[in-house]
Amino acid sequence: MASVVSSLKRAALHFVDESAAERPILSGINKGVKMHLDLRSDTQTHCGIAERELAPYFTALSKGVHTAIDVGGAQGYYALFFLLK
Repeated sequence: MASVVSSLKRAALHFVDESAAERPILSGINKGVKMHLDLRSDTQTHCGIAERELAPYFTALSKGVHTAIDVGGAQGYYALFFLLK
């Protein structure tokens, strides 16, 4: 089974650009925001579906907020969300 998954992954990566580039987020709370993404590892972020179960909470809890701290901000996805509020 592992060899089948590995083969499918290699086949899928054949169609993906092998370089990181500035790309717009396609949907979700950061729709339209451009981030430096590598589609080989950041496809969910690019599509706007990474951690989508948290989106309603960020939207609801960020109303009226003037200051936010992104603790552990790896890519800055949520920092960009708060910056654009």
